Parts: sequence; structure tokens; C-alpha cells
Amino acid sequence: MGRVVELPGRKGLFIKWTDANGRRRHRKVTGGAREAAKVLREVEATVLREKLELPREMEEKPLAELVKHWRAHLAVSRVRPRTWELYRMGLTEVFEWLKRHGKTVEWADDIRPEDIREYAEAKLAQPASPRTVNMRIGAVRALLFWSEDQGYIRRNPLAKWKPIRHETPHRRRTLTEIEIA
Repeated sequence: MGRVVELPGRKGLFIKWTDANGRRRHRKVTGGAREAAKVLREVEATVLREKLELPREMEEKPLAELVKHWRAHLAVSRVRPRTWELYRMGLTEVFEWLKRHGKTVEWADDIRPEDIREYAEAKLAQPASPRTVNMRIGAVRALLFWSEDQGYIRRNPLAKWKPIRHETPHRRRTLTEIEIA
């Protein structure tokens, strides 16, 4: 079904295969021929599972564990501490709001777009700026996108979520003479 190849003009080994949708794919593999063959076998097994519509081998992880793994990944990726702090604030605020309003948030599938829409409407009524609300929801989306990419969850329930549009841009006022002095 697939094979290990060297591509002309490119260094290293690549694996080529056809995915479950019939699309031809290729990916560079680090290591030698044995490692490439091992990766190819794993990819072929995944394609076969998808064709047969079998459930994945992995078990989904609870949100608390996803946050822990994501934090470890961000630390290795050398994300600034302030960036992590903003992500943490967003996750905490959204998850606590959902819990206070009777929504269970132990698994990724517990997060529903309707609940996030309610959260956004409630925060905008407080009034919070659309940018702030988008940042808080963005932290949850970033966690879910990363988790899906890593194979920790099967699907991202907020993949189609669109940020809140700003109706009117925020305009800064000019400083007065006293403020300038």
C-alpha cells in the first residue's frame, strides 16, 4: 500500500501512501530505513482503521489532563510565561463559567458551541470587550486544536467557531495638554 522512498532533490527518506479518502500523501521520516518502515506500518494501520471505520486505539483524555500535557508542551516550546498566563486565565474563566451554569466540563466533548455562545453573550453583557471574549475562547480553542493534533481527542468541538466581530473599532482619544505635560 505504501512505500519508503527518496525524493529527487530532497535529503532523507520519505514515506508515501494513499489515505482513507484516496488522496496520495508523503511525509519525511527522521532516522534510517528501519525507522521509516516502522512509521509506514503505523500510518498504514491508521489508514486501515479509518477505512473500516474502527474506533481509534487511544482513549480520550479528560480536560484536566489535556491542560497538563499542553502546559508541558508550551514549556518545551519556550512560550513566554505571560502567554501561558493568558491561556490559563482564559481556560479557567471559561471552564468555571460553564461549571457555574450547570454544564459539565470534564471531557472535550462536553464543550458545546451553544454553551460557548452563551458564555460570550453573558460576558459581552457585563460588558467585556469582544477582544477579551475572543481571547478567552481562543485559549480553549487552542487547547482543543493542539489536543486533536496530538491525537488526545477525536474531534475539536469548537473547530468551526468564529471569533466575535467587532462592530465599531475602539478609538483612542487624544491626550490633553495636562496629560502631555
